[in-house]
Amino acid sequence: MVEWKVGGTRVQQGAAGRDAAGRSGRRGRVFGFVVLGALLGACLIAGRGVAQAQDQPEPTMDARLTVRPHEAATATRTAQAGEFSLDSLPDYLVYVPQKCVGSQRCPLVVQFAWQTRPPKEMIDLWRPVAEKYGIIVLAPKQVVEPGFFFTTEPNRSNLDIALTQVLGKYAVDPDKIAAISREIRDVVILGTNSNVFSRVIMGGGDYPNEPFRPQKKGVQLLADLSMWFLRKDAFLVAQELRQAGYHMDVALTFRWINDFQVEDVEFNTRWLLASWATPDPAARPAPAVVADPLPLLTSEAAAQMTIFWTSFKQKPDSIKNAARLAHLHEVVVPVGKEQPQPLLWMTDMAALAAQYPSVAEDLKKAGLTAQQHDAYRVAIVSALATRVLANDPDFTGPAGVLEANSVLAKNVVFYEEHREEFKRLFDHEKGMWNTP
Repeated sequence: MVEWKVGGTRVQQGAAGRDAAGRSGRRGRVFGFVVLGALLGACLIAGRGVAQAQDQPEPTMDARLTVRPHEAATATRTAQAGEFSLDSLPDYLVYVPQKCVGSQRCPLVVQFAWQTRPPKEMIDLWRPVAEKYGIIVLAPKQVVEPGFFFTTEPNRSNLDIALTQVLGKYAVDPDKIAAISREIRDVVILGTNSNVFSRVIMGGGDYPNEPFRPQKKGVQLLADLSMWFLRKDAFLVAQELRQAGYHMDVALTFRWINDFQVEDVEFNTRWLLASWATPDPAARPAPAVVADPLPLLTSEAAAQMTIFWTSFKQKPDSIKNAARLAHLHEVVVPVGKEQPQPLLWMTDMAALAAQYPSVAEDLKKAGLTAQQHDAYRVAIVSALATRVLANDPDFTGPAGVLEANSVLAKNVVFYEEHREEFKRLFDHEKGMWNTP
């Protein structure tokens, strides 16, 4: 049994109910220091006191790249759009959108493979978004083979060669190179090369328990987390990095564990472009607030949301996918006392319902307005995320001890006591959980 606190009262829950989908639980601290050092650089911020497993040595591998983007970016013009293999590394693919043909310098995204999927699959996923925004994409073959960090040497030589070749052949902006991965093994490369990657996005479930400082203050990071496998580590890393003067955003996404959907590519791209266009996070447009104050979760609300999503999932692809994608936006999701509050990438249902009467009719049949739907959706995510963060006995992080009379605390307790009423909402194929 695990206990967490609401207003000073401890609530017990079994292992089956630890995270948003009943899947949390620690996957072990064996990666603790190893993941940590790789993800965020080289200098320990002391003071958390999380013990490293005694039998796990610190990594000895050198994951630093030798490429220097400003020196290597010798290409002044991109000659041709399309998908290309690198001359000396045929397993490494590059995609160049039509918008990047010519003398303008484009951002470069290095999309690392995940779950042994080939570079071709990464390119196919990125192609429409790259064309839309004008981004060159490099998809390397696996840089770090599956295995533990302290036994798996990254193939940094090939990645160095690939980056040098891309920078010498295509007009890339050397200040706008990003790395994206959903695999824990890749952090050994990503975190130690902030002189190469000015932006790093990690979407895996495992995060370090004690942060290191990146090499450069200008690097910005995003933890893009699946609600199906949410852990507190990313929040704690972000909290301490912010206190040390770095910037790290935390985003919660509707997707199945480590899946990577076109919605995720869109969100990642918008975050990258916004962070490069306006490096000062305080100067960027604020995300939407659709649940202020949070609504109280009830059995009626759970039933109404289930009725609507059962209908919405039967909509034709022109509405369910294409039209919905056009109305995605960032919203704020209250998670305990976390500041700034995490982002949530989801559909503006009011805008979609205004465009399609059938969506408005489905909402009406469920007894909801579009605004109520969006507010309930945020409230559900808020309760689940806060519950995950607060259910560790040793937790002292951003969720803290909730005030028992707060709506958020009541929502956490309500969900705990009425899990079955939300079950159909979380169905992977038919529910709302894999659809932003």
